[in-house]
Amino acid sequence: MLNRSTRQLYPIGWVYTGERDSTEPTFRLPVMVSEGTLLRNFKPYLKVGLTYYCAETDKWEPVLQLSGATTATLKEISQILEGLLATLNPKELQISELGEQIEQSEISNLKLAKDTSFLSVNSQYKIAAVGLEPETLRFALSQLAGAIVSCPAYWPEAYRFNVRESILATSLVASPDRICFVEEAIASLLAELSSDLLIENKKEPIAEDFQPTYPKFDRRGATLILHTGATTTELALVDLPTDIQDLTYADFNLRSFAYAGSYLDQDIICQLLLNPEFGYSLSTQDKLLSIDLNLPLPGEPDLPTRYLLQQRLESSTFGQTLLESAQYVKLTLPHQDSFTLEIGAYRWVLRRQDLENRVFTPFIQRLNRELNTQLALLGIPVEAISQAICSGGTALLPSVNNWLLQKLPNAKIIHESGVVGVTHKLSLQESESKIPNPKSQIPRVAVGLATLPLYPQVFDESRQQYSDYFLLMELLRVFGKEPLSVGKIMHLLERKGINTLACQGRILALLEGDLPPSLIPSESDANLLSQDSWQNPDFLALRGKKLFDKEDNQTYRLNGENCDRLRDYLRRVLEQTDQKLEEPYAVYWLASEGKENQ
Repeated sequence: MLNRSTRQLYPIGWVYTGERDSTEPTFRLPVMVSEGTLLRNFKPYLKVGLTYYCAETDKWEPVLQLSGATTATLKEISQILEGLLATLNPKELQISELGEQIEQSEISNLKLAKDTSFLSVNSQYKIAAVGLEPETLRFALSQLAGAIVSCPAYWPEAYRFNVRESILATSLVASPDRICFVEEAIASLLAELSSDLLIENKKEPIAEDFQPTYPKFDRRGATLILHTGATTTELALVDLPTDIQDLTYADFNLRSFAYAGSYLDQDIICQLLLNPEFGYSLSTQDKLLSIDLNLPLPGEPDLPTRYLLQQRLESSTFGQTLLESAQYVKLTLPHQDSFTLEIGAYRWVLRRQDLENRVFTPFIQRLNRELNTQLALLGIPVEAISQAICSGGTALLPSVNNWLLQKLPNAKIIHESGVVGVTHKLSLQESESKIPNPKSQIPRVAVGLATLPLYPQVFDESRQQYSDYFLLMELLRVFGKEPLSVGKIMHLLERKGINTLACQGRILALLEGDLPPSLIPSESDANLLSQDSWQNPDFLALRGKKLFDKEDNQTYRLNGENCDRLRDYLRRVLEQTDQKLEEPYAVYWLASEGKENQ
């Protein structure tokens, strides 16, 4: 959280209050849906489509396939996010009969009660903030000017729409225009800009014993940002100007591909743990993991295959154990020549060389191709890159660091490890509770998101004001039965106050193409849905249909039948949402000077 008037940052985390020794704060919490199914990474589900009630199937759609036997609706996944966000709502604080403060929205493992869509929340976590007492934190949360959320580059509008709905449902902010999104690579750079600025201005930094990044970040010159999340890797290239206030969103060249930490775990399982070359042959029962299942190409997105593999792994205790073991192998084996892994009766002798050759090398080869393409498109030689910023766990692997050192001969490599080492006491939502000097690390992306108001010019203002869904609705509203030229379409939109110059390319894409990605679930996400949900009659009626027929080079006619279906579908989506797609979203609050918090 940022106090813009003082330029102070206050990291927020959760502290476990149950019966265990550790009171160290956590900044990522596991969540659970259905009975016993761990939802390890729910962000990709939020980009699949939009929630609505389908009368023909008599259920909320879409329905997601989490494992072989477990499904959950997208509405339920959204409720999971709402449960997490509800812990930040200051209105949930109550005074108990004993006179002590109790946080009613505390969380541990969020579960969906059986046969119901309501969350069952266990009160075992309390929120806490570095440098703030409970009452001050509660007051600050009641004064939020806005919420800033990370979004992988080029993810479809459905993700933004669904996350906005979850934030609005918890009443953290008053309106959807107070919620904005920033690419994770850009947020990683903002964290460096802000930490450097705080030190130079001798302001109190994020933590008492804050250490500046080493090697020191230069606030100018050609910079590569590499961010790896759970399922997405982002590359950003930017030439930082002498005056950092001249930096704009247009200065960033972004590239993204759907492979990162979770898929490295899958490849460790496929290339090493399911490979008889490295351990005992699996029993007949455990071999079911790979029977009738194609294994994904190592280092490649191969998403349809990976979705099915994840579901198969989540379907058994052995598969879930393999996932946890793969994470351990990924973090441990790079730092030693070999070790032995044992799971029940199984035993593997794993070597670092095999991990690098079979798993890390394919990923680095893909990284190398992506960066080569990016540099070639921009006409930038590798020698011109003066620094590279790495964030996210996978970006910190020794193999990735070695590749960067070889690839960028004139660049210094800046890792996340030096950014935010917290050695500050956390103030709980309970006056008597104190945390003895925890040493947790706050993700660089979170720091960057909080500091966006210090650099509002790097924000994608056009996409905030005019989402793809809003532009689609406006096109449906301006079209009648008669065909319209592109010039006439732009004129009609401008009469409604839309700055068409800022979004002309996206308007033309809507006129030329199919529906916006993930307005209904796409072919690439088909394996994330249950078979029945994929065959949903609304999805079938709209899938692959064009809304506008092109009569000549510059004239379009509305396809009445397809548009009537779409209007009916959107009516059912929007009748239960806070967002109505009737007005563009203002962004004035982001750049305004004031004492509110973000």
